[in-house]
Amino acid sequence: GILKQLGDEMSAHLAEATATEDAAVKAYAELMAAKKKQVGALTASIESKMDRSGSLGVEIEQMKNDLSDTEEALLADKEFLANLEKSCATKSSEWEERVKTRADELAALAETIRVLTDDDALELFKRTLPGASASFVQVGANAAASRARAAAELRRLGNSAPRPDRAGLDLIALALRGKKIGFEKVIAMIDKMVATLKT
Repeated sequence: GILKQLGDEMSAHLAEATATEDAAVKAYAELMAAKKKQVGALTASIESKMDRSGSLGVEIEQMKNDLSDTEEALLADKEFLANLEKSCATKSSEWEERVKTRADELAALAETIRVLTDDDALELFKRTLPGASASFVQVGANAAASRARAAAELRRLGNSAPRPDRAGLDLIALALRGKKIGFEKVIAMIDKMVATLKT
């Protein structure tokens, strides 16, 4: 009767509730397994990204150090370049001055040679040479005075001349000390050249 019907219904409800519970437990277990797997994957991804972040941090610091070193090297190179340009400008100016000095010297020598080889100059030298009546003492005194004058002028020029130009002056001074016969003409020419250069 009624009790059996109630028992059957309760058994059916229990079986249904048990099946529903079993299905829910199974679904929960599957969901938890999936979520755990997902959490594991996400954790691995986070760890990988943290490792990458650490590596990038190290690389960034290295790049900052490299940048600092490069900037210092650039400043040093710029300073070196500025000094080099200044030095080049100075050397260029000195070279131009030296070329100008050499050109002036060559022009003066060319003019001296032209004057010395001119017929009028030869005539003038012949007229100014001591005559036969002049004594050896007079000629010697004139020569000594000329040598002394030329030596004094050479000393004055030697003190103010640039070092490379002193060799020629030293050579003339050596010739003066040698007291060779006939050097008076050269002394006179030097005196004339010095006087010309002063004007």
